Amino acid sequence: MPFPDGNQKDDAHTVFQNVGMKIATNLVIRVPTCLKYRGREYHQDHGYSYDNSLVVSSMESSSGSTAGTNNSPDDSPIETVRTFFPETWIWDLLEVGKSGTKDMSVTVPDTITTWETEAFCLSSQGFGLAPRKEITVFQPFFLELSLPYSIIRGEHFELKATVFNYLTSCIMVTHVFT
Repeated sequence: MPFPDGNQKDDAHTVFQNVGMKIATNLVIRVPTCLKYRGREYHQDHGYSYDNSLVVSSMESSSGSTAGTNNSPDDSPIETVRTFFPETWIWDLLEVGKSGTKDMSVTVPDTITTWETEAFCLSSQGFGLAPRKEITVFQPFFLELSLPYSIIRGEHFELKATVFNYLTSCIMVTHVFT
């Protein structure tokens, strides 16, 4: 429900109050605020659109410019398509020097899960076993589409989209499917 100037949107609680509905809940009612995440500031009039390739792109900035027309590199959206989903990860053999330690840089898989690490080493003096550690991979904000098993061209179907927001504050988003 837009404000009289047409630029801002009310939160759900305010919309319900404006139409005279009463809300009975044991939840804490929060009003969305602006959020700064990964160097980007998300205001009420910012949103996202999703095309058929499911790549995230920004819709409009507060200055009224459309995505793709702003030349500032800081204003470009973070585009992420998750594609790396292995069942197991890191089976590399590495040589450890005399220090007894080895650092390695790896890309964490896109799976949202907890990985359990185990490492051991062999040498002429014996066998070494590293303590077990856990690495938690997590996305604080993402969209999940529930697609039907099959669709016939021209058929109407229900497309369910669930937005998961585990950030410390609310952000206003708009989903546009084209």
